Amino acid sequence: MPSARPKASPSRFPAAWFPACGTGLMYHNGRGVAQDHAKALYWFRKAAAQGFAKAQFNLGVMYGVAQDYMPAAKWLILAKAGGIENTNKLLSLLESKMTPAQIAEAQRLANQWWKAHHKP
Repeated sequence: MPSARPKASPSRFPAAWFPACGTGLMYHNGRGVAQDHAKALYWFRKAAAQGFAKAQFNLGVMYGVAQDYMPAAKWLILAKAGGIENTNKLLSLLESKMTPAQIAEAQRLANQWWKAHHKP
């Protein structure tokens, strides 16, 4: 599992967080724009690619709701490593619906993503 990053205060987000993750939340919740989950997914992916753990969590939840368990687990593993604390229950629920091979593959994908985006 990727090593956890330092925990950030949940009330403080980097300035770069809002354009992608904030826009995703607006589309997901229909705040100020028409609710559109496809657009929310697009913006969460952009923010997750930048390493924002909350966006990774949101992606994991959206994939889980869609019953696409492999990417859901991958993004929740990354969100947990990024300091999002409420991932354990969701990961346990997902893993109860996955085979051991699927769980191992989700972990491999998370590790692969982590290594590609966190150069020493």
